[in-house]
Amino acid sequence: MNKNDSQITSETQPQLNDNWKLYFYKSDRTRSWDESFMMISEINTIESFWQTMHHLRLPSKLEWNCDYYFFRSHIEPKWEDKHNVNGGKWIISINKINRIPQTDQPWFELLMLMIGEKFGMDSNDICGSIVSIRNQYDKVILWTKNDKNIESIKRIGATLKSTLNLNFEIEYHSHKTNKLRSTCIVQAMLKQ
Repeated sequence: MNKNDSQITSETQPQLNDNWKLYFYKSDRTRSWDESFMMISEINTIESFWQTMHHLRLPSKLEWNCDYYFFRSHIEPKWEDKHNVNGGKWIISINKINRIPQTDQPWFELLMLMIGEKFGMDSNDICGSIVSIRNQYDKVILWTKNDKNIESIKRIGATLKSTLNLNFEIEYHSHKTNKLRSTCIVQAMLKQ
């Protein structure tokens, strides 16, 4: 067997349905948001996903006011991006007492749901996810494209709760309104 026969290249590895980018953000009041934001990796194969995850510091080990952003490569992780501006976000809030494993595990499982397109017919409505580490609580957040598609929002929330085995309430907020009213409507639908 030739040495080149055993090498696996990105061309021969199983490709993901979409390319993704992983970013790191650390809040720094002396720098702009863009200056505090750094792309870590572009992920387009299963192999590149596992390589990145293997070398990535766990979210629970990050300093306060640090985030990881994991977004489709053609979507900027900003509200202003045309794919995000009409969307919203599912929010899983985790008390700092439960930081390990309740921050690391749901975020990691969410990433696998995303790259595996496991949201079924709603997979294309997924923009990206964020894990935010804060002093009192952490957040695992899933951004969606369309806050008006209530049925899709409901199915995505139900998938999150069941697949991540969450036994507590999660909230949905529209990027535009970010009002409690929209949160309550979706929460009520998930309880049905």
